[in-house]
Amino acid sequence: MRDAQIDIEGKIKKSYEFKVQIDFADWLTGINDPETPGLMDAYMVYKGLEFVDIKLGYQKLPYSRNSLVPFAYSPYFHRTEYTKGDAFSHRDIGLTLYRGFLDEKIKLFAGIYSGMGESSLSLSNDASGKPEYLARLEFSYPTTMKYREIDVEESESFAFSVGLNGRYAEKATYTGYEYYAKTINGKKSLYGIDFFCKYKAFSFSLEFNKALLRPNTPDLTVDYKTDYVKAGGWLFQLNYYLENLKSAFSARYDEANFNDLVPGNFRAYTLSYMYFLKHYHSVIRINYKHLLTEEPLPGLDPKKWNGQFIVGWQFMFN
Repeated sequence: MRDAQIDIEGKIKKSYEFKVQIDFADWLTGINDPETPGLMDAYMVYKGLEFVDIKLGYQKLPYSRNSLVPFAYSPYFHRTEYTKGDAFSHRDIGLTLYRGFLDEKIKLFAGIYSGMGESSLSLSNDASGKPEYLARLEFSYPTTMKYREIDVEESESFAFSVGLNGRYAEKATYTGYEYYAKTINGKKSLYGIDFFCKYKAFSFSLEFNKALLRPNTPDLTVDYKTDYVKAGGWLFQLNYYLENLKSAFSARYDEANFNDLVPGNFRAYTLSYMYFLKHYHSVIRINYKHLLTEEPLPGLDPKKWNGQFIVGWQFMFN
């Protein structure tokens, strides 16, 4: 099983909301993968102020639309190489401020976090003691947009969403699942733009992310006459929903470069088919991923495959 999740959500009057989300499949195995953490959420939201909502605790960070789309509403079992959680964290302990305008067509997020991401629950505090700062601005039209990939409503009018986000951290620790670029001993700036649109069962996604790393040690720049590293990735995705067949088809292409000083990058395309037995509550999902090239980073074992075929059944209930 990839996931076996339980969500506990509640409200206390109108001012307080809380959520605890645990994935027992990953909690029990103890796999240290940012895509599949055991503890997914543990936070409280205060909505007693008119001008801002306050979220405090361990939470999903408002950065990258591809990262914000829950797996339950995505055609794919895995995110792209650059957004899967090794280039930047998906979750962290901290404080998020949120304000919506014009019936949530405009969303503004700002936050301050430990900067250690998913490792904030398992590793010692970073020696620098400095946090990570993050902000996101999102605009949707003609109505607010949920974080979904498939246009199962078959929208009669064209709708789109544009997001701009950035984050900055200065840490003293290298962390990461494969590339050790999530946090570095030094300064790291990351910014991105994402676009999503849908119309009459078609939907489309495009996202770019860029990073500038200035390490205090030569781990990433050894043998090169520079004191910084550039990195980044982008994705392109097209989806189509067929109501008569209760099916959705999707194709995605993504690239990632975790160190511009090293020749080569990561490139792959992924195809998906979804059969909706009962909306998203019961879905058969089939993915085929083809690896075109890998980034040859030192110490990174090459994958032992070029093609990956995954079949799964998603079942959710209240």
